[in-house]
Amino acid sequence: MGKAIWSEIGLRSVAYVFSALILLPLFLIITVSFTRTSYITFPPRGFTLEWYGAALKNPRLIEALRVSLQVGILSAMLATAMGVIGAVFLSKAKGWIAKSATALYLSPITVPIIVLSIGLLFFLTRLGLVRSVTGLVIGHTVITFPYCVRVIGASLGRSLEQLERAAAVLGAGPLQVFVRVTLPSIRAGIVAALLFAFLISLNNVTIALFLAGARTQTLPLLMLQYTKDQVTPDIAALASLLVVVTFGVMIALERRFGMYQLFERTAKA
Repeated sequence: MGKAIWSEIGLRSVAYVFSALILLPLFLIITVSFTRTSYITFPPRGFTLEWYGAALKNPRLIEALRVSLQVGILSAMLATAMGVIGAVFLSKAKGWIAKSATALYLSPITVPIIVLSIGLLFFLTRLGLVRSVTGLVIGHTVITFPYCVRVIGASLGRSLEQLERAAAVLGAGPLQVFVRVTLPSIRAGIVAALLFAFLISLNNVTIALFLAGARTQTLPLLMLQYTKDQVTPDIAALASLLVVVTFGVMIALERRFGMYQLFERTAKA
């Protein structure tokens, strides 16, 4: 009994240490964003919110934020709509068809992101969509689609098939079953996939690095370019806002839909 207790304490300690190492850089970024100096320093000297105002008044950052929001919303909607179709198909497919479809759907996250980005660059260049918002939406949809499939697929309960059969027996057509039975049953997964895909798109740099142009720079890409010269407090302030928004969305999802349980089912799927 004593060994079991000490083993549990040891595992908890290791988990806490790794959690602290993960959260420490975020804590440092948020802390230095309040400094009064015009350069990054830790510990911060004084306390001010002026760098948040400066970041929100920067026209280049605002334009990049607009592009990021536009791309994020459109790609999240497309990836979620495709994810619903893909997840429902996987739930009904059997044998080698299901295995092949699963491998195909998850291939964007199994291929190295650099290789995928180069492939998208060549493909979209042929279509004339490089350096356009449309090209960025396509690229971000490709990388967020697998997550949508997994999250929505985890929300498909075992009782759903029985409900669909019952509706069909009562005279509902395939479209009515899908709209009135399937979609309401996986609503939590759809909302979670939509917001999760949006966050992935909002924070993505690699795809934008290959596909964005001078007028279609996303916010993370522009922040990366700024940091090549010097990391200033206004960039730290903007990064802090992104961290807060991301954590806020994840906490809201957890309280409303039980995101952690949904992700556990996704991992087991």
